[in-house]
Amino acid sequence: MTPGTDTAEIRFGAGVPAGGEETFVWPRPPRRRYPRALLAIFVATVALIGALLWLGLHHPEGIPTVSAASVSAAPQEVGCGATVDLVGTLTTDGVPGTVDYQWTRSDTPLAPPVEHLHLDAGQRTARVHLAFTVTGSGKAIGSVTLTVLSRATIPPVKGTFFYNCQQ
Repeated sequence: MTPGTDTAEIRFGAGVPAGGEETFVWPRPPRRRYPRALLAIFVATVALIGALLWLGLHHPEGIPTVSAASVSAAPQEVGCGATVDLVGTLTTDGVPGTVDYQWTRSDTPLAPPVEHLHLDAGQRTARVHLAFTVTGSGKAIGSVTLTVLSRATIPPVKGTFFYNCQQ
């Protein structure tokens, strides 16, 4: 009771001092906050992983599969200073995209360049050409090897022609 009155003041609850005395209230532990830089790194990593998975699993053009190949020479026999048109015929599954391939010639030890062939949707056969020019006198058998580098289920194929130049 308050002195001189008939009423009593009742205080209760956490942090309410009784009788003018202060009570100690334990501080609440600080809320754990991750630095914004760490959060940004996490978001960037998740985005990068998502982009790599999307690129690895989704091929907008697709990757054609080459199931057969052949090489032919026209003409089959050539004379002095002639050029042979070697034609590679590729059979595919009709998926649009790019096929990588190489021609290896029998007359050069140099590494052949990788060439690219674009295929349209539904295109099941495609032809690639190599012009092989021979000079000098003598007789020889020229050969080329066509190697399909991208998603092929076939071994390299070989084509030959005959060179005959008597001067």
